[in-house]
Amino acid sequence: MPAMGRRKKKQNRAPDPWPPGTMAAGEELPSAKQPSHAGPSEAALAETENRETPRVAVIVVTFNSRKHLADLTASLDAQTHGAINLVVVDSKSTDETREWLSQHRPDARVMASPRNLGYRNGNQLGMEMAWGSGSAPDYLLILNDDVELHPFAIERLVAAAEEDRQVSMAAPAILVHGHASRINAAGSSLLPVGFYSARGKDGDYEHYRKPGEIAAVSGCCFLYRAAAYRELGGFDAIFDTLPGGWHASAEDLDLCWRAWRAGHSVIYAPEAIVWHKYQQRPMHPSRFASLVAGRLAFLALNFPRRELLTLAPALLMTELALAAYSALRGFGFVRAWVNGYRWLWGNRRRIGELRGLRQARGLGGNRANREGNLVRLMQARIPLAPSALSNPLLRVWAWLWFGANAVAIGALCLVRGLPFSAAGAIKRTMDLAAALAMLVLLAPLLLAVAAAVRIHLGSPVFFRQTRIGWKERPFTLYKFRTMREGLDANGRALPDEARLTRFGSWLRALSFDEFPQLWNVVKGEMSLIGPRPLLPEYLPRYSALQRRRHDVRPGLSGWAQVRGRNSIDWERRFALDLEYIERQSLLFDLRIALMTLRKLVDREGISQPGRATMEEFRGAMIPVAEHQKR
Repeated sequence: MPAMGRRKKKQNRAPDPWPPGTMAAGEELPSAKQPSHAGPSEAALAETENRETPRVAVIVVTFNSRKHLADLTASLDAQTHGAINLVVVDSKSTDETREWLSQHRPDARVMASPRNLGYRNGNQLGMEMAWGSGSAPDYLLILNDDVELHPFAIERLVAAAEEDRQVSMAAPAILVHGHASRINAAGSSLLPVGFYSARGKDGDYEHYRKPGEIAAVSGCCFLYRAAAYRELGGFDAIFDTLPGGWHASAEDLDLCWRAWRAGHSVIYAPEAIVWHKYQQRPMHPSRFASLVAGRLAFLALNFPRRELLTLAPALLMTELALAAYSALRGFGFVRAWVNGYRWLWGNRRRIGELRGLRQARGLGGNRANREGNLVRLMQARIPLAPSALSNPLLRVWAWLWFGANAVAIGALCLVRGLPFSAAGAIKRTMDLAAALAMLVLLAPLLLAVAAAVRIHLGSPVFFRQTRIGWKERPFTLYKFRTMREGLDANGRALPDEARLTRFGSWLRALSFDEFPQLWNVVKGEMSLIGPRPLLPEYLPRYSALQRRRHDVRPGLSGWAQVRGRNSIDWERRFALDLEYIERQSLLFDLRIALMTLRKLVDREGISQPGRATMEEFRGAMIPVAEHQKR
């Protein structure tokens, strides 16, 4: 952790438009609902548009934060972005937080609350305070009280947002305090069933250096454009009524989702760095109730009914998992889980009204593109807790659950016609879930085939061979043996025709010999659908176009297999592989899967005429012009 400078800024800071002072405890608080937008005058807004240096209002909600304030405020003083004003909302601290602020930060605008406001209510109040000042800020920076900022953090967040006026929120790289490169959150990842988690948690910062769009920011720290706040408001007040009290839930995710649907974008700015003094808090019933109800509220408010129907299987699996978790944790958690649903039912009319209001608002941009972006930004997997990783049953259940999420996203992609190029991780998760399920369901058959191979052909049961896969990486491909060992008088292997047995021909006709490749799929070396993997010695013989077949994972079946399998020549086979790469999508993969089942029944194209297997590829070329015609 680099030392944070505790010096005052050398450059001139913009004049402070807010009078210093505190509100005494017990004084009536202004409403923390949606903003009234009555604060800045038209002249102040015009001045904001013409301002060269964007002004940032830093909003911090404190609760017994005395031990963190010196580090936090010192890092704010060290910022290279000079136009900063501090707004603090204190939630009934009892550790001299207010006294410290009054003595050491008289420039801050502090509001003291006689009760614990929680994350949503406190930050909502802080945003209204900043917006209602004499001069409107250009940006609102929502900040936890237990963070330190890199000296360039705010400057780089603002610079990232200024590059595109459609950006409404920007998230920094949040690192674990005391670590130079351990990620605490690089924004947030969203599963289609409504769960979200810190993106890249516990990963290496070097793997998250690429800026881009994200599903949502982390509530720990994010920059919010004031113009977007004026349009969208802050956190929705319905989250104030969640069971469990003041605990944070899905309010930040809901805010980002509203921004996306309104035609804005949410981005990750990795060059802006914040260190978080993060400590994992134990789960307890009140927090669990808030998380359950908040997730249900997010789904009900933001997902169209047809999408909820599409997600129904994954949602059902999720609720079964939550019910099992609650039962294992005890009666208090079961009651908390039930209270989440009681809250949803009790607020169904209000949620319906809010859904209608959100849909009635004039949403900017192209609706199909926006909703396509939302699907594209979903994740099929989130980091597993150590307890889940250490338990084999929980680990298997988690992978099945991730598979259900992947299938759900795939279904949304199918409905919207989105290509898999925008969802490669989704396809991988679907492959994994399907391969695991097939290995479990086909286990008796696999054991029977293995025993038959052992009886008819002896040991070993499996045939292993090096093949070339994704990104031209070699891997070991597995099959059941179909040929017996055989050497001629000179010690060389006999031709395939002489070694292929009747039993082996039967295995090939039914494609039973290919089943062990499901393990290659589980390991990530293959996909269910893709070009077939070929031998390493073919690599130097490929043309530039033919090498593109390694841009995707090889498959158990593919476009070339269902259009002729081994009965077509190499030129046609490569052309079909390249056609698959250009056309790949969930719909196309489903079509190939159905055609594969038909080919298995018909037993067509198992080998080339007059040969037991496919002839060797000797370097036939496909001219570029010929491929383009096809």
